[in-house]
Amino acid sequence: MKDSAQFYSNRVLRVWRDKDDTHVEWVKAFLSILRELGAYVKQFHTTGLVWNPKGQEPSDALQIFNPDVSPASGVESTDSGPATRGALFADLNKGGSVTSGLRKVEKSEMTHKNPSLRAGGTVQGKSQPAGSKQPVVTSAAPQRPPRMALEDNKWIVENYGTEHLTIEATETKQTVYMYNCKGTTLEVKNKLNSIAIDSCQKCGVVFDALVAECGIVNSKSVQIQARETVPSIQIDRTDGAHVFLSEQARDNTQIITAKASEVNVSYPFETKNQEDDNYIEQPIPEQFQTVIKDGKAVTTIFEHTG
Repeated sequence: MKDSAQFYSNRVLRVWRDKDDTHVEWVKAFLSILRELGAYVKQFHTTGLVWNPKGQEPSDALQIFNPDVSPASGVESTDSGPATRGALFADLNKGGSVTSGLRKVEKSEMTHKNPSLRAGGTVQGKSQPAGSKQPVVTSAAPQRPPRMALEDNKWIVENYGTEHLTIEATETKQTVYMYNCKGTTLEVKNKLNSIAIDSCQKCGVVFDALVAECGIVNSKSVQIQARETVPSIQIDRTDGAHVFLSEQARDNTQIITAKASEVNVSYPFETKNQEDDNYIEQPIPEQFQTVIKDGKAVTTIFEHTG
């Protein structure tokens, strides 16, 4: 369950990291709950949950765990009483006099009589004269320190610059999440589950083999190289990506792109003359054409003919 949830929690981290720490802390807490729940089940419910066939009242069960709490104390009524509702309906029944407490709008505040107010989009109050608006100063986001750590089965590599880093995976279920790195070279040794590259620029990743996939998202000018095998490579919202495949991965790797540009793939190509064997570089198509045939949309690669 934890491994399945981690797939979607990574998406939350990609969207909200460096934007709102509340979502990041929520993901960490949620994964911690699943981890502790797994340990609890293994210790107390090795053969499954044990249910009481006769059942019990919720109030009685609450008193077993906390005798100081009465059955009625844990429930807070949201009913504010008939007096409040009666006052509300009394105001609505006043008719036209219900608006007697509203302030009258002066001519200087009417947008249809003041074109300058329509151009500004907002109406300024009397306490703030026109032209006294203070400029908004936006401070740059604080630069976070680089960090490389193993959390459970997930390697976190973030905020690095022009450095060469090495990770040695010890289990195939481990994953790597590389975030907000610029000019970093990452080498991953041994076989592991997957690698995710998020919001990186001019980075290179070299790995031995993957069980699942290597994903690139929100990045620019990224290079990845597979020394052995990788079943799938997903490139999303990325400008500039170069994929180097080994001879083992050449015929067994699928590359999926979405909103990506300048994507190339290189792989070894054998010929009859071994002296001519070399890496071939091929571009991934970016332009497509769609036509309607027999009531269905048919999409093909658009090719320029000279």
